[in-house]
Amino acid sequence: MKALKYAIVSAILAFGIAAPVVSAQDDSAPKAKHSGGGHDMTAAWLKGITLTADQQKQVDAIKADVQAKKVTAKDAKAKIRDILTDDQKTTFDATAAKSSKSSKGGDKGASKKGGGKKPKADAGGEE
Repeated sequence: MKALKYAIVSAILAFGIAAPVVSAQDDSAPKAKHSGGGHDMTAAWLKGITLTADQQKQVDAIKADVQAKKVTAKDAKAKIRDILTDDQKTTFDATAAKSSKSSKGGDKGASKKGGGKKPKADAGGEE
């Protein structure tokens, strides 16, 4: 009986010590880099477009400016569009329109009149 208690206490201590070590390993995993919005919009805008090496360098420079907050996403979108060929612009416009629609479709009720959160009831007890 004493051996069983010893085994149980040992197991509890072992798991108690191992649990923080395991959770610490999760924190050390490399994390993806995100710019302010959470994801790279340029990837969505340029979906289906093959850039030349020169265009890619220009896009990379524009992305760097966005990350350094030198330009806004709206300005970046216009700058990227300016470096594209006419055929690429057609694809760009279609994919950019789709990505802006999907990003705006999140919380539909809150922006409408009467939508959003309801005010809390008065704690004073008036009814």
